Amino acid sequence: MDWNGGRPGGVRGKPLSWSQLEKVLSGRPTAPLVPVDHLPSRDEEGDYVRNYSQPPFCELHGYSSYNFLRGASEPEEMVAAARACGHTGLALLDRDGFYGAVAFAEAAARGPKASESEFKTVFGAELTLDDGILPVLCRGPEGYRRLSHAITNARMASGTKDRAIYPSLGELSRIAGGHWFVLADHGWLPRIASLVDAFG
Repeated sequence: MDWNGGRPGGVRGKPLSWSQLEKVLSGRPTAPLVPVDHLPSRDEEGDYVRNYSQPPFCELHGYSSYNFLRGASEPEEMVAAARACGHTGLALLDRDGFYGAVAFAEAAARGPKASESEFKTVFGAELTLDDGILPVLCRGPEGYRRLSHAITNARMASGTKDRAIYPSLGELSRIAGGHWFVLADHGWLPRIASLVDAFG
């Protein structure tokens, strides 16, 4: 069904009026709806051909099979699936580390269509804090450097390979120096004010 009249960023077909939309939602009879195949087609070599009329989209919270019992896909499979869906980028956030970062970067850079697709990579990590998991996205190489140091120091502070001890939110914000974005899921709702106070 078409919501955007076939304009860039929409899908093909005639736009629905409010009365048609109301009929569809209420279950009353209406004109036939146009099915849309949202996946791009493949070229002769089997590579996905990106549909550039789609709006840009980047999944910001993905984790790979390098995260035991959490992620199921290899970074290469994640990049291929993201490209297949027409995504313009992907973020990889492994738990307390950058385990899949090299495979992720190599997969994103590979392929004959890599330069044309302008596929963006976003690096980050999930930090295991005392009061929850904090997803962090790096705002470029300096953010990566700062996050890498924060994770290394947290690992060293714990003294064991399976645990990381991070400082307070305020101290993490100071370490970030404006070079990180943080994501808040529903688990942060009771403490959202403290997250906003620390990171803005």
